[in-house]
Amino acid sequence: MMSIYTPNTVERAAYLCEVAAGLDKPLCIVWLNEWYQGPGSEVYDRSRDLSMFRSMRRCLATLKSWMEYHERREALLTRRTSRLADDDCAANACALLSGRRPGETLSEGASKAFLASYGIPVTREKLALMEDEAVQAAAAIGYPVVLKAESAAIPHKTEAGVVHLALADEHAVRTAYRSIQETVARLPGPPPPAGVSVQEMVSGGIEVIAGVRNDPQFGPVVVCGMGGVLVEVLRDTASALAPVSKAEALDMLRSLKGYKLLAGFRGAKPVALDALAEAIARISELASDQRERLAELDVNPILASADRVVAVDALAVIAGPGGSG
Repeated sequence: MMSIYTPNTVERAAYLCEVAAGLDKPLCIVWLNEWYQGPGSEVYDRSRDLSMFRSMRRCLATLKSWMEYHERREALLTRRTSRLADDDCAANACALLSGRRPGETLSEGASKAFLASYGIPVTREKLALMEDEAVQAAAAIGYPVVLKAESAAIPHKTEAGVVHLALADEHAVRTAYRSIQETVARLPGPPPPAGVSVQEMVSGGIEVIAGVRNDPQFGPVVVCGMGGVLVEVLRDTASALAPVSKAEALDMLRSLKGYKLLAGFRGAKPVALDALAEAIARISELASDQRERLAELDVNPILASADRVVAVDALAVIAGPGGSG
């Protein structure tokens, strides 16, 4: 049977590719054969003049995106995003990155300082190098507090056991401080230098993630989505080329499946959407301005409530040559 039908299938594929080359409209092929690499498929795959899909759903989704892009193309090419951050923000961020090595991962404290340089709200915190300093910092910030190991060598602090939450008094702070130091000393490899970050305890609100990836082809891309367990369960994110305006950031949030939670669900108060959109827009400006220095940035989570939006944790990675990680 193969010897009968193979030539006809391959010849048809070559003919359609030739036709596609002379058209001023896109030509798409949907390959419904269960043999994905069957005769003729390799001809379509090699063609630069048509696109082959292996499901009708993907074909129609691509055509929809292609049409939407061309409808919006002129506006995208001529858009002028009104800036939220001023020139001092860029200068301060550059100063914070000065002397950093390509590929270096910043500590949480340094990453948050990087965010704060662009007016992005972060938790109040103090670095303690001694136990008594941790107690003094907690008293100054106000109980309850959080203690975390401050070290770029421990990017996943919760898993490492160096995060202590909801510490209500001096005794709890001292106990947590000693536990962190003992845990750090037991970590494999040389013990990293670890001060302890004493932070305000932020509770309530909805967890949102925001981040940046410096794509080698498209440049900095900003991503936002529902945080916490929802990011793994729903994979609910939206992305856009940086920078985005506050209005565009709000559109990204509205496109999320979990937007109803942000807008107020079953009688809950809506979060401060304007402040959340502004934080995402400022993150996008930071990414755009620092594209030659920043490879990636994860802000996870941002806690958003009706009264406040604040970045609770962050991690930045310095770019290598050409802005890559």
